[in-house]
Amino acid sequence: MTNQPRAFYLLKAILVSALVFALSALSVITVVAQDAETTDDSSEATEQTSEEAEECVEDTETEEVECPEEEAAEEEAAEETAEEAEPMTYDEEKQLFQDEGIVTENVGSTTNKCELLAMLGRAAGWETDAEATTDFEDVPDWCQTWAAYAVDHGVVEGRSETMLGLDSDTTRFEFATVLHRALNMPEVEEEEAAEEEEAAEECVEDEETEEVECPVEEEAAATNMLTLEENVFGLGDEVTVDFVVVDEVTDSAWVGLIPTDTAHGDEAVNDAADLAYEYLGELTEGSFTFTAPSMAGMYDFRLFTSDVSDDAAELASVTFTVEGYSDEIVEWAADAVEGLRMDEVMTGFADGTFGGSQGILKIEAAVALYRAFN
Repeated sequence: MTNQPRAFYLLKAILVSALVFALSALSVITVVAQDAETTDDSSEATEQTSEEAEECVEDTETEEVECPEEEAAEEEAAEETAEEAEPMTYDEEKQLFQDEGIVTENVGSTTNKCELLAMLGRAAGWETDAEATTDFEDVPDWCQTWAAYAVDHGVVEGRSETMLGLDSDTTRFEFATVLHRALNMPEVEEEEAAEEEEAAEECVEDEETEEVECPVEEEAAATNMLTLEENVFGLGDEVTVDFVVVDEVTDSAWVGLIPTDTAHGDEAVNDAADLAYEYLGELTEGSFTFTAPSMAGMYDFRLFTSDVSDDAAELASVTFTVEGYSDEIVEWAADAVEGLRMDEVMTGFADGTFGGSQGILKIEAAVALYRAFN
């Protein structure tokens, strides 16, 4: 064996010591890094807990926890719901229609046919041809596309082949007629029919038994009843009310037409308020036909056991509405006026009149258009 110099062994010892020192230092660094990471996680958790503690506060007396941010959000949501429930003011309506682009200016002024067609086209979303024109000489360039679309779809007619008629304001009768035609265009009717078909109850086939089941109304238990096929009638319409009586009544039992705001129960009070009545006699079921009142409002049919107040009791009632206008409606606009009234798109004034001969204001037209297409 060859003898190694002493310097060799000394160098070897130094290298081994250096290696051990390096490994020890690496272990220390790793431990410190892990401790630092743990400390950071703890700090983040502490900060998060602190933030949550700032958000929610526990009442030391009631032990209830209150969270200001959550309460503020709930209050804001409640305020928004309340705002939606409250009817809009005149100014708010004007701003809405301007924001929607239905009407852009002079909302309190009357409107001519071109302005009306532009408002109608915007509200209904008409897809017009930018190059379409008409033969109307009084129609300005900006109105030609609206007028062309309206004429092609039978919504509006001119006063002659060359004049649409822009020299006067559009009356409420004219507006009602134009809007009614727009709502009854073929494509609009097709969309409404499709919606009604989807909403209708459908029959369902049982896959196992292959039997078709259709929803039916359960038979009602025998009871005293007054029923109507409809609940809304026009002024002077015939109104037929069906009755069924299962309790014992006298021959003077009666059905009366009575204003809804009359107090129920007291036969004498109802007898004094009735507008018309019929005695049942010996009938226990059947129907009576009345004429709807000439004044719009809410009315009831009420069934009493007798016309002797001391012995009488109210057995049943049914409410209906009479709608219409007290002023004359011209024949050519009657269907449109009635149709829009029934759909609650366009109504009359507080005094019960429609005022069809007067010019319609832009704001009135905007209200009707918004209701019709929204």
